[in-house]
Amino acid sequence: MRQVSLQWVRWIVWALVVDELLAILAFTSYVPFFLPNSIGFAIQTALWALAYPLVGITNLLTPPLFALIGDSAVAAHAAFFSAVGVFSAAILAIQRIAKLVDEQRINPLTWFSLGMLITVVGAFADAYWHLTGLAAKEGFFTPAHGTIYSGVTIMLASTFFLKTSNRVRHILQLAGAVVAAGGAWDFWWHSTYGFVDVVAWTPPHLTVTAGFVILLVTGIARLNTGTFPRLAFRTTAALFVILWGFVVILTVL
Repeated sequence: MRQVSLQWVRWIVWALVVDELLAILAFTSYVPFFLPNSIGFAIQTALWALAYPLVGITNLLTPPLFALIGDSAVAAHAAFFSAVGVFSAAILAIQRIAKLVDEQRINPLTWFSLGMLITVVGAFADAYWHLTGLAAKEGFFTPAHGTIYSGVTIMLASTFFLKTSNRVRHILQLAGAVVAAGGAWDFWWHSTYGFVDVVAWTPPHLTVTAGFVILLVTGIARLNTGTFPRLAFRTTAALFVILWGFVVILTVL
């Protein structure tokens, strides 16, 4: 267990560190300063592309910060440095969590099943936000979306420490990546088309749902051990069926 967790921690931490350093190098415009020509700007663009995870967080944080600050340039800078702070905190947290897992003070399966339960509760809240028109007023950054993607983050982080086969772990991580990709697509979708949809029949929503179904089915089939995980998996499955039952009924009516 110790070798597995430390191996994943090592790769994740280095990936976050490299991504953060590349983003800082691109954001501070060191390359165009030393190479003030097309080559320099091309290199800076490439750095931004390589640092996309941090850039993505920056882009997500910019709109709400702009609403608070009112200055686009200041909001962009604040969003970037906030993203750097998030990455730095994540690096420290991952190493701390790995230590607690190795000391058996944290059960990854408990957190995985809890993350799944949080996600489906967020999905109920998101349905309410859409049906009542709150999503159209508040945009993408709603408490419902925050709940959904907090749950997904907990699940995805937990998969790196689960005591299971590599095949099951890879399936879970792939499904988590599908959910994350669907979330990014959902952000673009609503930014482009608005919040006119009142049901879940949009490609991004279905993508997120597909990834979640894989997570749920795999969890029930391969990780259904322990009192709390069993209760969480069964509750999640029941809530998921109820949620989609409402979606179908509302669509038919």
